Amino acid sequence: LEGDSRSPPAIHASGTPLEPLVTSLARAALTAPSTSDASSGAGGCAPTLWPCICCAGGMWVGSEFVLLRQCVWDVSDLVVWGALQRVGCRDGRIVELRRALSSFLHEAHPQQELWEEHGMLAPRDVLAHLGECCMHGRSSQPPLPYPAAIDMMLGEVLPWLLARDGTSDDDSGSVTTQLEEPFDDEEGDSQAASDESSIGSSCSALGVSEAAGRERPVYAASEESIACYSAVLASSSAASRSKAWAVPVPTAAGTRQKVVLTAKEGRAARSEERLLVLPDAAHWPVATAHVLQHFAADCLHPTLAPTFAFMLMAGRRGGLETPCARIQRSFHRSLRLAAQGGEDEVWALVTELYERPAASAAPSIRAIPALFSPNDHWEVLLWAAITCATEWHRTQSSDAMEDASRYHETL
Repeated sequence: LEGDSRSPPAIHASGTPLEPLVTSLARAALTAPSTSDASSGAGGCAPTLWPCICCAGGMWVGSEFVLLRQCVWDVSDLVVWGALQRVGCRDGRIVELRRALSSFLHEAHPQQELWEEHGMLAPRDVLAHLGECCMHGRSSQPPLPYPAAIDMMLGEVLPWLLARDGTSDDDSGSVTTQLEEPFDDEEGDSQAASDESSIGSSCSALGVSEAAGRERPVYAASEESIACYSAVLASSSAASRSKAWAVPVPTAAGTRQKVVLTAKEGRAARSEERLLVLPDAAHWPVATAHVLQHFAADCLHPTLAPTFAFMLMAGRRGGLETPCARIQRSFHRSLRLAAQGGEDEVWALVTELYERPAASAAPSIRAIPALFSPNDHWEVLLWAAITCATEWHRTQSSDAMEDASRYHETL
């Protein structure tokens, strides 16, 4: 036998006399009845069986030692289970413990009555006992780390694939905060006013994090990752409306976030995790480019966007939103960020955001566009806000008195 604290025990040379010995010991440990139950005539596994298995971190199934963290008991979700069988986990293959134990136990005596003749527990009793332990725990010991197939997928396989494919655990580079409430424009105004006194602090007023200049990890979604996400999404679409799964996903910044898959609508269903933006360059090219540039840590990685796109089309929004919805929820901040790119970028963003025709973009920043109705106060205020934001940004990057004068005139 070989094994240490870093690797599970294993039989070094197969085909040796050690194999049948280990197999017999493993079968005897599983089928030995409890001494207290034997006196009362009731069948049951020894009460120390599950604590011993948990202490060892695994169990012998025949001549193979399987780790608890690579085992699942409930594989009723066939779509997810199929993906798990193809991909595996960081410890190797994923074991359906119920089937593996059943096959192992029935190798000795296929007929049920032969077990009782030898004074052993029948396989059905062993499986019933271990099934309860695996799903719910026993004797102050926890259940399996991942009792069901979906637990293994969300808790082990997807995080392993994300780390392997190039994501980082660190999400401190995010330039946004939780967006459970609309952005507070008054707070943004007070911040902008205080920053006017210092050119050097203008970056913080524009919402640019110091971490924005850090080199981002390079993430490339593998075929295994796409297959796993497709299985999870397909399973979630068939799940009951009361279920909500927190799925780890890569962001455009190379970090990891969680998106909640749920059929529920409304605030309660969307407040469990931070909302992530689903990039969609085909429908909103300007808005998508804006959020990928300024809010990358809050955007789903673009390589997975086609996989998740059907969620919005099917009405299962969960923790996802469109680029336009993200900008509208933080319009004040997004407007100031867009002002860094100049007049053209601001008007292109607003035109796309509010579905205005391209011809309504302002030909000159010093005049109200001719296509704007003088009776439409919303359009006039919007024009004034964009003009003011653009000129304010110029005053922060220039010492010219003319720029400051024009800004105050517009304000």
